[in-house]
Amino acid sequence: MQLKQAKSGLSSNMKISKIRNIILVGFSFAFLNGCISGGTHGYISAYDFNVSKYTLEKAVDQVIKDNSNIKRSTIKDHFNDDTGYVTIQISRGTTTDEYVFRYYADKSYWDTSKSSEIFIAYANAGSEGGGITKQKKKYLKALIAPFREELINKIDSILGTKCVEDDNF
Repeated sequence: MQLKQAKSGLSSNMKISKIRNIILVGFSFAFLNGCISGGTHGYISAYDFNVSKYTLEKAVDQVIKDNSNIKRSTIKDHFNDDTGYVTIQISRGTTTDEYVFRYYADKSYWDTSKSSEIFIAYANAGSEGGGITKQKKKYLKALIAPFREELINKIDSILGTKCVEDDNF
């Protein structure tokens, strides 16, 4: 009888251990998939320009330098390396919004392409997953308005062109 109870307890522990391992493997797979899926993530809004990345970058730098409403973050990290990602704060009145935008692609693309794109990867609380509701659309439009007005429209003016916008909502 004690042998039956020991086998039963062992079997129960093995089942729990297997379930725990399956869950652990599942979470690990989901995490790694998010980390190695081409380095991409969603965006809130994208802006395509018919100029090289380097020309666009000069225009961005000029707007930030000339616009007292925009401050570039001085903290250097993955999301503010001044090459692929740039973090800025835009102040208007008593409100300050933070944006992380990214230049599309990488150096090999930038060196050969005659067009470029920046997109907002993060704004204040970031973009949430799931469906976009009417209320959420209104919030996102209001959130990106300062970015368009203080940065994008002024880039267009410097470049003498109009970018193509793509809102992801």
